[in-house]
Amino acid sequence: MKKQHKTYILIIAVIIVWGVIGFQIFGYLNPKEEILIPATNKQSIARKKIKKKQNYIIKRHTRDPFLGKLITKPTKKGRKKKVAEPVNFPPIIYHGIIESNKRKSFIISINGNQNILKIGQSISDIKLLSGNKKEVKIHYKGNNKVIPLS
Repeated sequence: MKKQHKTYILIIAVIIVWGVIGFQIFGYLNPKEEILIPATNKQSIARKKIKKKQNYIIKRHTRDPFLGKLITKPTKKGRKKKVAEPVNFPPIIYHGIIESNKRKSFIISINGNQNILKIGQSISDIKLLSGNKKEVKIHYKGNNKVIPLS
């Protein structure tokens, strides 16, 4: 076939496709009016009986029937909290620090008695934990306290 014959066949095919599309669009825009014929056969309408709804109660079961044995979780017993009795510190006054070649000594008055302590030393259950020029930290009967320079 020559090029002209193929071109004519393709033009005819395109015209047919566009004709079908145009016909469908025209059919949707202008629908046919249908004449309804009233039905002469009247059927009897049977009313359905209304059933009462059943109310269900769901009970909670703690045991799963598919697990076999019932395993109870151990209950935790509440521990009684120890009430910490307030520790009465004896009257302690920090007077200052004495420094000499990597050694630090702290002047502390305990119950009116002036003592010179180094870090780690203890007098009458009072242990010196740490200190600097401004304050010292002491330990007495399980409690720590910071005493500032007076």
